[in-house]
Amino acid sequence: MAGDGRKSGRAAADELLATGLACGLTIEAAAAKASLSVRTAYRRRADPAFVALVRSLRAELVQQATGQLLDGSRDAVAVLRALLADKELPPALRLAAAKAVLEQAQKWCETQDLSEQLQELKAEVEGMQRP
Repeated sequence: MAGDGRKSGRAAADELLATGLACGLTIEAAAAKASLSVRTAYRRRADPAFVALVRSLRAELVQQATGQLLDGSRDAVAVLRALLADKELPPALRLAAAKAVLEQAQKWCETQDLSEQLQELKAEVEGMQRP
């Protein structure tokens, strides 16, 4: 690391390359952003530690995007509920709002159920692995 806390050299290039790949850039575009040759980028991509870094960065990006979606979901639900309650709107629009609310509620319940089942399975597998 540089004296000011920034990464330098290979670590900085790896971080730039990994970030580019995590964001969906092609290996050629990510290599260019990191000022690396394409050949070097392919070598880095073959390194398990580098692959783990890309996965970690991608997971972080997905988590951030999910947080933003969840943050906006309250407003979206409020809009749908307002459309649903507005008796002066055309029935087709109110029906579309009702369908959207029901579909999202069902998906949320299914996701919650799957998450709970996954946690139960993980606990069961961990219990089986203990001597």
